Amino acid sequence: MATVTDNQRANRIARLEEHVRAEQDHDVGATLNTVSANPHFRINDVALDSRDAVTTFYQGMFDGFPDLEIEVTKRFVTDEAIILEVILRGTHNGTWAGIPPSGRRMEVPCCAVYTFDGDEKIAEERAYFDVSVIMKQIGAS
Repeated sequence: MATVTDNQRANRIARLEEHVRAEQDHDVGATLNTVSANPHFRINDVALDSRDAVTTFYQGMFDGFPDLEIEVTKRFVTDEAIILEVILRGTHNGTWAGIPPSGRRMEVPCCAVYTFDGDEKIAEERAYFDVSVIMKQIGAS
């Protein structure tokens, strides 16, 4: 693995901060502007290997949890990836994953690993969180 320059590292951090801001703003278009033309996302066991699949995922989260918040609690930067530990919070006021709105709050820790392409856009995101915790909190389990 080639060593990443300080400039590349700074560009990757800036790109990821832009990505998280777009998620916070629930702006699917701005979120997609931070990812490569051929993104490879994995949310737990689910592969999202196209821009359409990534769009559908984000729109579903933003629709299901219209007040979704993402609190970054830790950030680790390596030459290979940036890892974020975050807390996801929101109120289930819209249909999510086929589950009708419950009006209940959810809060779940999440860890996401991001890699980047040659343009310093996000090429891959692997996010891990316990869906069963969300299901229990929104009354779906």
